Amino acid sequence: SPDGKFISKFGEKGDKLGQFKSPYSMAIDSNDHIYVLDRGNDRVVKVDTEGNVLGALYSFDGPWITNNNDIPEKKGDNGFSSPEAMAIDKEGNFYLTDTGNDRVIKFDKNFKFVSQFGIEGTAPGQFDHAHGIGIDSDGNIFINELTNARIQKFTNDGKFIKQWGSEGTGPAQFTLPLAHLKDDKYDRII
Repeated sequence: SPDGKFISKFGEKGDKLGQFKSPYSMAIDSNDHIYVLDRGNDRVVKVDTEGNVLGALYSFDGPWITNNNDIPEKKGDNGFSSPEAMAIDKEGNFYLTDTGNDRVIKFDKNFKFVSQFGIEGTAPGQFDHAHGIGIDSDGNIFINELTNARIQKFTNDGKFIKQWGSEGTGPAQFTLPLAHLKDDKYDRII
């Protein structure tokens, strides 16, 4: 509750629906659906506010799995690998950092695949463990990486704009691992 009283919980350890191996972060859409990024099971799990599982997604082009018998044994080329952060823009589009695949995936408001960008590397527009994600009021996307001491800025369709940061403890420097990123209502990157 707002005053800190425990209300409820959901989930337990495992790989079936309603279970999690490493629930890392979550996002909540305008319909109050909760998207749990379960990096240990390489999936996104959609639940309602009561914690009831509405489905799990294992790849950007796969179906929402609603039955334990349909959980894929192997992931294909489009399967997630350690999804770790998600942001939702003002149009309702979802952006997911698929950390183990060094890419960002964009879904529309109905969670249908739109596009992806990024490959492994250290050059501008490339990622070494894309991790945190934020979206400013203009729809620009900001990504930080676990092993590159920088933040990169992209358009909402994945075109590189700029980057900043270096390793260190001074102004505009970061210490590694650089795990999380947030943006505030003033478009400040934190």
